[in-house]
Amino acid sequence: LGFGASVYDAAFVLADYVCEHVSIGGKRVVELGTGTGMVAVQAAIQVPMAAEVVATDGDEELLELTMRNLQSNMDRLLVEKSGGGGGGE
Repeated sequence: LGFGASVYDAAFVLADYVCEHVSIGGKRVVELGTGTGMVAVQAAIQVPMAAEVVATDGDEELLELTMRNLQSNMDRLLVEKSGGGGGGE
């Protein structure tokens, strides 16, 4: 699956920052290059007033894994293939 299947320290920092410092109430949140989906999940859990959280990635195989991991736990998180370059294309 490549490097997108790993969770890096920066993902933890970004997730904490979004949850503590960004006002996303009622807004649609889009994570580009979601990889494992960790930041998107954190945003959806910690900021329940977000209207919707969308996780995108260019690697279709990784997205399938991410969707399987998230389907049973998240009802406001969409996982979509992004149109740009990147892994798997």
